[in-house]
Amino acid sequence: MIKDIATSAGLGVMGITARHLIDKEKRSWTEIALRTGAAMITAVFAGFAADALLQSESMKYAAVGAVSYTAPEVLSFLVKFVNRKGKQLTNQ
Repeated sequence: MIKDIATSAGLGVMGITARHLIDKEKRSWTEIALRTGAAMITAVFAGFAADALLQSESMKYAAVGAVSYTAPEVLSFLVKFVNRKGKQLTNQ
């Protein structure tokens, strides 16, 4: 399990690093560190999901890499999704 977590986190770092390298927008080191940390955490959870859903090892790596690259958007979507579901539950 520790190996899977380390592998996913490493893929998260590589995915977001690639994104930072091609990004035209200037970011502070603090923002880069926060986005990298978010990508690592997202990659770990994506790794667990991919492990449960995918059989091919290369597809697992591809899925985790793609989710890592898009970590800011994935996290933004999840926050909006949870907020929307929370509002639906409280309005009932």
